[in-house]
Amino acid sequence: MPADSAVAALSIVFVGALVARFARALDTSGAIAACAVGGAVAIALGLAGLAPLGAFFVVGSAATRVGWKQKKAAGTAERGDGARGARRVLAKGGVAALAALWPAACAGPAMGGALAAALADTLGTEFGTLARGKPRMLPTLREVEPGTAGAVSVQGTLAAVGGAALVAAAGAATGLFSWNVAPLVAVAGVIGALGESVAAGVAPAFARAPGTVRNIMTTALGATLAGLAFAGGLGQ
Repeated sequence: MPADSAVAALSIVFVGALVARFARALDTSGAIAACAVGGAVAIALGLAGLAPLGAFFVVGSAATRVGWKQKKAAGTAERGDGARGARRVLAKGGVAALAALWPAACAGPAMGGALAAALADTLGTEFGTLARGKPRMLPTLREVEPGTAGAVSVQGTLAAVGGAALVAAAGAATGLFSWNVAPLVAVAGVIGALGESVAAGVAPAFARAPGTVRNIMTTALGATLAGLAFAGGLGQ
């Protein structure tokens, strides 16, 4: 990547993290971690890579604030009054950064798959906890209390699909990958998010694992599926 493009991309990352810190979407540690994740993506994939990353962060942060009072009263609101720390940032974006740095043609789709899964998971949770009625566990469809790890709802699932599609569209629109690849990225993201739900339903011990562990599993699955699909020639 040309030096001027690298400087521009890194500047966008720094300014974005600074704005997010002052907007209280991130705490100080989260802003530093965001610079690390964004810096890796910017250096590896340039401005095109920042589009899906930005879509994930902006939409995910905005969704956290939707219905905040209701979430707070129900005990399902994001901890830290919505300001995400380094652990949360790295759990959601670390796999995407590693995928971006992978020296292979599938780096873009793999990173997109990780971020599609991350946003699908975030929107599924943020909007799912606002749904009327009790969510259900996969694959048994057993009713559980709102906020149960891995639980799904119709409203949350639709939001998850929309989030994955948005990340895929952002990547395709900036040329990170072609529009033919975008559906693969979106589907990988949705499967990644639902994969966490299935794992939590089948293995209760997984449901009790820290959220950071579940987030890494979700994004890793999305990245792997998208990367393998592209490497296998799908969408090309």
